[in-house]
Amino acid sequence: MKEKTTSPSFNSSRREFLKNILPAGAIFCFGCSNLFGVPQTNDTPTTSTGKHKFLEDAGLNYEEIFALMFQYYYIPVMKQMAGQVGKEKFLEQLKNASSEATAASIGNMAKSFPTTDLTMMAMVYKTNPLFQHSLTYETVENTSRVLELKVHECLWAKTFREVDAADIGYAAICYADYAMAEAFNPKIKMIRSKTLMQGHDYCNHRYVMEE
Repeated sequence: MKEKTTSPSFNSSRREFLKNILPAGAIFCFGCSNLFGVPQTNDTPTTSTGKHKFLEDAGLNYEEIFALMFQYYYIPVMKQMAGQVGKEKFLEQLKNASSEATAASIGNMAKSFPTTDLTMMAMVYKTNPLFQHSLTYETVENTSRVLELKVHECLWAKTFREVDAADIGYAAICYADYAMAEAFNPKIKMIRSKTLMQGHDYCNHRYVMEE
């Protein structure tokens, strides 16, 4: 039976989420202060709540976080670089860089897991707080040999496509999924022919545990 999933989450704070996924400087932009629900204080590091102002809750939902992180900073920088380097060359470089960075990150993370089989991978999808709020998918197949997911909604795809940056989104986000699978377990092969980022009606992630 297919399971329609908007994954349950780890007990993780927003601050921990931001620490893990925001690149340095990504939330800096002029004209964005109206998105934050706390007064801006410049004369003292401590606010009326007793917290350091860096630790105040920004009051953003996930869609706003993605827009602020990618649309206001990351994507404009990537478009500028593509213009300077040449788009085709830049996208290839971005694919390589994102794959290497993802492999290193996932490889280190996987060391903390008791196993790196497909059961564990399915559990990560179901319990990761980022996936919980950014993906809506159904589990098509879930065995010891195959994990197949059909992704119907993806906040990365929505965010990049809204500003005509699907090519950058695919190179930076989607392409690295292959490296992610291999870094998680070298025996896992990812097979995919559709992505929302590229304009298809769903993503068909299929992970196969090879002999």
